[in-house]
Amino acid sequence: MLHWVKYWLSSVHVTRTPAAQHEAAEHEAPLELAARVRATIVPLARALRQQSGGRLTATQVSVLGSVLRHGPLGLSALAAREQLSPPMVTKVVGALEAEGLVERALDPADARVSLVSVSNEGRAWVHESRRRRDEWLAGRLATLTPAERDLVSAAVDALDQALADHS
Repeated sequence: MLHWVKYWLSSVHVTRTPAAQHEAAEHEAPLELAARVRATIVPLARALRQQSGGRLTATQVSVLGSVLRHGPLGLSALAAREQLSPPMVTKVVGALEAEGLVERALDPADARVSLVSVSNEGRAWVHESRRRRDEWLAGRLATLTPAERDLVSAAVDALDQALADHS
């Protein structure tokens, strides 16, 4: 992973002169770089998911996180946010509810709508899951030198900016 981060930074770092940026950009085309970034990020995301505790599916984790960040949410709003079909979001919320991680309540503004919110147990699960994933990743990052960690940090900032500009 570090190799592509160093290489990627050398081609996009904003403090480089225009001539240096042009030379670096010619060295690796954006499509080739995108393939390398994806090839690193996909296994990293998979490894982080495996650290979450194994109790929930990736979709359940995503829905739980959305409800925590944006809830309480109606099922239609949750389905739209997660890009899931209404039957699928109903099934996922049902599973999360059975695990005690979310709760449903009637919307005070419209009794036909149920709102989903994260339970106390759900908040504790999310907190513990994040802690495990952060500790796992911190252990990998700890093997890097301070300079290498700075490169990774700069790469994350650059990726965040690139994704924010084009989302």
